[in-house]
Amino acid sequence: MKLRYPHPSTVNTSSTTDYKQFGYNAVGSLINHRKRSGETITLAYDNLHRLTSRSYPTAADNVAFAYDLLGRRTQAKYADNSHTVAYV
Repeated sequence: MKLRYPHPSTVNTSSTTDYKQFGYNAVGSLINHRKRSGETITLAYDNLHRLTSRSYPTAADNVAFAYDLLGRRTQAKYADNSHTVAYV
């Protein structure tokens, strides 16, 4: 799905470069998101359709997610080790 924004100088037209775009897999999960800035965020899932990672253009911003045996998210860890979020 592409969401285009108005052209800055031409009335009643949309910009071909200023847009957000969303991509989905066969089960409807978001797999990529292009921001208006042009950066793309990519999401990955395991076979149980749980989010396992979120990747950004800057690798240090990437996040990996972990789950327990019941499928509950237990951790979100940033690639640069700046912080880890534990879910209880």
